[in-house]
Amino acid sequence: MRPNSSTEELKTVLLRALHDQELATSAGVVDEADLVDRATALLPRRQGFGGAAQLAVAVAGGPYQQVLRPAELGDAALSRDLQREALFGAHPVLDPSDGTNRTIQDNALVFEQRVASVLVDQAGSVRVVQAARRDADRRSTELPVLLEEDVIDALARAVRFSGWLLDRVDPLRRLTDVAPIAHLAGGSYMPWRTRAEHAASPNEGTMGQGGDHTTVMLTPARRHRQALTHDADRIAEDLATLLRRERRR
Repeated sequence: MRPNSSTEELKTVLLRALHDQELATSAGVVDEADLVDRATALLPRRQGFGGAAQLAVAVAGGPYQQVLRPAELGDAALSRDLQREALFGAHPVLDPSDGTNRTIQDNALVFEQRVASVLVDQAGSVRVVQAARRDADRRSTELPVLLEEDVIDALARAVRFSGWLLDRVDPLRRLTDVAPIAHLAGGSYMPWRTRAEHAASPNEGTMGQGGDHTTVMLTPARRHRQALTHDADRIAEDLATLLRRERRR
C-alpha cells in the first residue's frame, strides 16, 4: 500500500521546519534591535542623479551570521542571477534602459544605476533603491508629485525582490526573521497624492511639509522571513502609509 501523499507532504514540511529551527538556534537568538540597527546602517547616504527623490527598502535578517563568503560575493553565477532578476524578473527593481555598474563595496555586492541600486552583503542583508516617482509617465506641464500608488508598487517590488534574493543566497533558511524598513530621500517639496487626487488637479497642489529624509518601520519591526513573499502587499501598504503620515506633518 502506498503511503498517503498528504501525510508524506506534512512529514516533509515538519522535517524542514525542524531543520530550519536547528540551523537558526545554532547561530543564536534573533535580536530585533540589532536587525533594525543593521537595516538602518544600509540606508543610502546621498540622493541619486540630479537630486531625484529616492525610495529605499533595507532588510536585515537574523540570527546574525555569515551567509555569503567573500569568495561567493564575486561568484559570476550570483551576479548573473541577481542582475537578471533585478532587471527582468517577476519583480524588477532596476531600469533595463539604464546602464548598470557592478562593484564590491565594503564586503557587499552592489549593482548601481543613476538613481536605482541593489545591494546584498555577507550577512544576507539587502538594500533596494528605486526612483520614488516615474518621471517618464508624467507630462512636463504637470506639478511634480509623489503618487501613493507608485510608492506602494515600488515598495512591494522591493520587498518581494528582497525575499527572492534571500532565498537565492540563503536556500537553507538560516536567516529566519527579518526587519524591513523604508526610507524616502529628496522630493520634500512634492505634494503626496493618490492618482485620483492628482488627476482632479494635475497643476495645483500644496507643497510637501515633511523633512527631506524620512525613515519608517513596522511595529513590531521584526517579521518572519516568509512575510517578504507572502505578505509583501500589506507590508508595502503599511510602510507607504507611515511615509505619507511623516511627509504630511
